[in-house]
Amino acid sequence: MAASLLPSRLLLLLVLAAVAPGPCFARHVVNFAPARGVAPASLAWDPTAQHFVVAGGGGAVLSVSDAGVTESLVSSGASAVAVDDRRRRLLVASAGSVSAFDLRFPRPHRLIFSTPLPDAAPPGGVAVDPHTGAAFLTVGARIYKLSAEGDLAPLPSSPAYGSEPLASLTAHVSRGFLLVGQPSTGHLIRVDMEDGAARTVSGAFTPPTPVAVAVRTDGAVAVGGAAALRLVVSNDGWVSCAEKDEAAPDGAVAALAVRERKRVYALVEGVAMGGGREWRIEEVLWKKESEGEMVVVLVFVGVALAIFMFWRFQMRQLAGNMNKKIR
Repeated sequence: MAASLLPSRLLLLLVLAAVAPGPCFARHVVNFAPARGVAPASLAWDPTAQHFVVAGGGGAVLSVSDAGVTESLVSSGASAVAVDDRRRRLLVASAGSVSAFDLRFPRPHRLIFSTPLPDAAPPGGVAVDPHTGAAFLTVGARIYKLSAEGDLAPLPSSPAYGSEPLASLTAHVSRGFLLVGQPSTGHLIRVDMEDGAARTVSGAFTPPTPVAVAVRTDGAVAVGGAAALRLVVSNDGWVSCAEKDEAAPDGAVAALAVRERKRVYALVEGVAMGGGREWRIEEVLWKKESEGEMVVVLVFVGVALAIFMFWRFQMRQLAGNMNKKIR
């Protein structure tokens, strides 16, 4: 009897193993210890090289692998970085200048151009339009547009900017505008990429200080600040927005980046170590989306069990019919 049940139990285990929740439900976390006095404040994902790029003061811009191995990409400090993967360029923004490096060449990467900035304040963020190669920077309470050739021009000032420094920004390419975090008000600002027309996106935010902004390929925008993360969406071209989901990071969020279409990663300050501080790049698990994925898995498990029970019933009937014929 026990021997006859063995194939059935083995099949059940195989079915459950095939549909059971896998590693996708475990949050991907990368721990790393910055070298050369880097205090991470900016995060980007390089899809070709398959590593993160981290910057924030210090004497280097670092690449960070999934295993937490860090290497120097550029031997200069920076407050913001972005990767133009289509042109294989690394944009490095620091106090007083913005530079582009050619990622097609081995390290040290060849400098393409370096453009001085009119303001000595460290840029709060940099974003790239992959279609045109133009980059946009927040410097103080102004936004600048940098052409693919390195020509810099300020976008028109706007009362929506206020007088306080702007934070991170992201390019909503499909819509043709930028979304900029405004920590002093806790709102987003919608800025046209061409004429610089700006307006505040209506809708209160938690976190109250949106220092990090990143757009997913489905149009939803992740906003991070302090120890909070929100996923917001808009149905009216970002005249207004509403919260779609939320997440709880394990610390203060310094920057955000999107990896592989919809996967959002947060740069989070970690615990103090012997000679410095360990940082984390952790995948954001949105509360409602994670619950939805679990429901799908449970449905698959239920269907698998139903198929198994039906198969077992059929096998019993077949065995019974064969016994009758033998007798």
